[in-house]
Amino acid sequence: MRAKINNNSIQTQEGKIPFLDTLAQLVTRTEKIYSKRAKSKYITNGYLLSLIDLKSPLEHSYWNTFHCSNILLHDKDENKLTGKYCNNRWCLVCNRIRSAKLIKSYENEIELLSDLQFVTLTIPNVSNENLKSAIELMQKNFSRTIIKFKVRAKRKNQKGFQGLRKLECTYNFKKDNYHPHYHIVISGKQNAVDLVNDWLKRYPESNRGGQDIRVANKGSLRELFKYFTKVVSKTEKSYKNEYNVHIRALDNINQSFYGKRVFQGFGGIKSRSEDIEEIKSEELQELFEGGIFEWVQDVSDWVSEYGEQLTNNSYHKHIKIKSL
Repeated sequence: MRAKINNNSIQTQEGKIPFLDTLAQLVTRTEKIYSKRAKSKYITNGYLLSLIDLKSPLEHSYWNTFHCSNILLHDKDENKLTGKYCNNRWCLVCNRIRSAKLIKSYENEIELLSDLQFVTLTIPNVSNENLKSAIELMQKNFSRTIIKFKVRAKRKNQKGFQGLRKLECTYNFKKDNYHPHYHIVISGKQNAVDLVNDWLKRYPESNRGGQDIRVANKGSLRELFKYFTKVVSKTEKSYKNEYNVHIRALDNINQSFYGKRVFQGFGGIKSRSEDIEEIKSEELQELFEGGIFEWVQDVSDWVSEYGEQLTNNSYHKHIKIKSL
């Protein structure tokens, strides 16, 4: 996972900005990588048994996530750790790796686009039983819009829409409904305006105020590469380090999104695979005696046969996960 960080930048109306600090926040020192990964593993395992208890069609996949990166093999000669990963979208461990991969894979093309705009497209919230069909219609309508403007641009000998879109969904626990929406980075302010106008024609019941256009900056680009759904949330009654997970809602989102592409390039930007490698080796910067590190939920860390802890974190002492 070690990567060289260069000085690449993105040109916007605000001038040049670093590309999400590229991988600077995601792939730095080994202890930071695995400390963040341990937090993701601890939170994920904290709600997985509740998902498994639902006996949903995804039960087998939930078990795969429960065992994701449980064992890390330490190669003492090369000082590397190798782990097996589940590749599921609801796994926070895999999402951290996936986000870094997507940032790196789209970096060169996104930075070549000029006048970057960050667009949010929404539809009215939908019920549990209508979520899947609503998502499928959103995908069809977005494709129709891109094709429409591609034909128009070709007729005028112009470039069509160019950019990257992400499909996302959040859950409103107060109203018990879902908010599927798109986050989009697109080249050109007028293209962004045309995109919103066409979207509202396809969804006349949508509130224009729910659609948003703003100049892309570091924060908006970072938002784009967060992965598809916030599986944990905090309510006004939550303590600082207490995470609430709405289990049935999360399962419904997972089922509705299953097999669908979350990220997609358009206008000549090729879509990249969202999968991560099943087996992943990563170089260490610290020396350990143990050959096998096994995840122990009670200490929120991987522990070797000699009792060595990989990250020495204290997440288990101050983070609480509540399944609702």
